This record gives sequence, structure tokens and C-alpha cells, in this order.
Amino acid sequence: MGVQLPSPTLMSTESDYYVVSKNGFGGPKFRVAERFIESGDNCPNPPPEYSIAAGIYVTVVTQESSSGKLIKLSGRDPTRKVQAKVALLSVSNKDNLASFLNSRNPLSGKISEYQLPTTELEPLQFLLSTIAKAADNSTAPRVDTIDTNKLKEADASAKKFQEFVMQNSVAPPERPGRIKQLIRDQALKGEKAFILNWICPPGSPLQLDSTSGKLYRQFNRLDFDMCFQNDYRLYPRLWLERDLCQAIAETGSGFEYVKAVADDNPFCLYSPSVKIDGVATTMSNISAYTQYASTELDVIAKHTQLPDELKPFLRPLAEDVIRQYAVEGYILYEAFKDNVVLAWNESTRRSAIIDSLRKAKGIPPLPKIYVLHEKKEGSIINDF
Repeated sequence: MGVQLPSPTLMSTESDYYVVSKNGFGGPKFRVAERFIESGDNCPNPPPEYSIAAGIYVTVVTQESSSGKLIKLSGRDPTRKVQAKVALLSVSNKDNLASFLNSRNPLSGKISEYQLPTTELEPLQFLLSTIAKAADNSTAPRVDTIDTNKLKEADASAKKFQEFVMQNSVAPPERPGRIKQLIRDQALKGEKAFILNWICPPGSPLQLDSTSGKLYRQFNRLDFDMCFQNDYRLYPRLWLERDLCQAIAETGSGFEYVKAVADDNPFCLYSPSVKIDGVATTMSNISAYTQYASTELDVIAKHTQLPDELKPFLRPLAEDVIRQYAVEGYILYEAFKDNVVLAWNESTRRSAIIDSLRKAKGIPPLPKIYVLHEKKEGSIINDF
């Protein structure tokens, strides 16, 4: 099993450390250590560090000031299914720590320097020792040893794919850590992961029903060629989709690209469904659906072009569309769990709407990339 040597931050020259937590980042001793570091003059904190040591995934976050360093380490052993979080305090001057502890209120229940256990182990060694003890006491079955060569290849693929996204995305990717983990899981465990381009094409124009006071889509049979030429997400952006698919292949990320198109006008998109369901049923379904769902492009996205007489009806329509987006986000979780990345193709200003129901149910938001928007001279052409 390969070992990636930790950086200098993980291997210190300090003679000993105060152990302020062995089971997470909380508790009285940990909070006192935080306040002690905060009492000193600010110093730039180094960025979080990630490494693999003896097959253990290690994350280190350091909080630093003139008073010393608070080093928070997280480690996970995937082969023995154990993990640990520890926090160690390194001080610049022990007398300053003693004075700080002595000056704190309340007078009773104080934590003294002598109540803080110390260790001569380096931070990384202390974390590995803690995980080893936890593994010895664990009853969980050991899983197959990780192939570190595959892991390195997966991380290299993840880095290349991330570079493609950063170069071509019009907005920062969302949950990039999860995207990297999906690439890892595909390489190490063979788990499938998907990049989804979810499209609801625009249809025919809207009109107001003066009797009901509601907006409806006018029904007409757009011909096939007209639909593909007019729908900016089905045809004109195919070159952006090709670039994405090429990047998926060349980086070795292992994603499967899925383009899902809502069949909201079967006469135009997939005519066999008209033969299956029948013309009358198809028209009835379109009438019911387009009352609110497929008006999104014409009203919400292009609301600045909405005729004045229709503007009073925008709010209830917008509420229906927001509900639609929220349900779509939840449906994607039901279908793919947390194994799908959404290639967002609409306005970057409202991508969070699709996560609202997921958030209410305690489900993580969708990982998103924004590589299907055309850019020109620093501006987004189709960010309507």
C-alpha cells in the first residue's frame, strides 16, 4: 500500500502538543484553545491540506495566530471503516497560555494548563495512532484494500476534469468535492455516475383566457425543423455538449452523459408517442401541462418581454414554476441518489431553485457545472 508523505504542516518541530480533543471539534477544552488562538495577533491561515498516509485519507485545517496553532485533523480508514477527528494545540509561549487560562471566568470550573494532556507524537502520527486504536476496537468487517495506483489515476482524472470545468464554466461549480468523489468511486468501486443535461423545450406562444383569467399556451403543430432551429437548448448548443463529452472521455472521468428532453410537444419532438397515446389524449395532456409547467421559458425567463396586460398574472405562474423546479430536483435524487452532476443550461441566477425541496428534506444540493453557456467577450450570451 502506497504512502503519500505529509507536508511540513503535518510534521512539526514542536516538542509536544496539548491534546484539546480526541473525538471531534468541540467541547470545553477545544473551545478554550480556539479562544486562546483568537486572543493573539492574526496570522494568515494556511489552506486546508489533503493527503493519504498509510491508506488513510487525511484532512488538516490549521488556525494560526501569534499565540500559536490549533491543528484540526480528520482521518478516515476506508478499509477498516473507522474515522477520527482530533485537535492539537501548539503554543508559542506556555506562560502566555497559563496566564490566559488563569484570567478566564468563571472562577470555578476553570481549565488549567495541567488539565490539558500532552503528546510527543507529531499531529499526523497522533491521528494515525487514534485511528489504529479505533480500528482495533471496531467490529466492522475489513473491506478490500484500496488500489493506490487506481486512486492516483482517479485523482489525476478528477484534476483534469476540474480544469476543463474551470476553463469553460461561466459560474463556479457547485459541490466540486462531490464531483471528485464520484470520479473516485467510479474508478475504485465501479459505481456509475452521470452528468445530466435536463431540458424542457419552449413551445408555442401564450394567450390569456379572459374567462378563467389564466395563461394558456396556444396549441399548434410546430414542424420538426422549426422546433430544432428555434429551441436554443436542443440544437444550437450541441457544440458545447460535444466539448463536454470529449472532456469526459479524454480526462478518463468515467461519467455517463445523459440528455433528457421533456416531451412537452410530442407532435414536434417524438411523434411516435402521438401514435401510442392518440391525438385526443396528447392534446388533452398538453393543455393541462402547459397551463403552468412549460411556460417557464416564455414568462419567467423572458419576463422582460412579457406584454403589459399579462404582467399581473406573473406571480401565480412563477409560484407554479418554482414548485415544478423543486419537484424536479427531488425526482432527480429519487432517480440517481447523489450520483448525478447537473449540467445546468438555464439562467445561472436561479439555479438554486431546483434544490429548495431537497433542502427542506435534508438532501444535499445537486452538484452543478455551468459549461453549456456560450461566452463572448467575457459575457454570457444566453444567461436570460
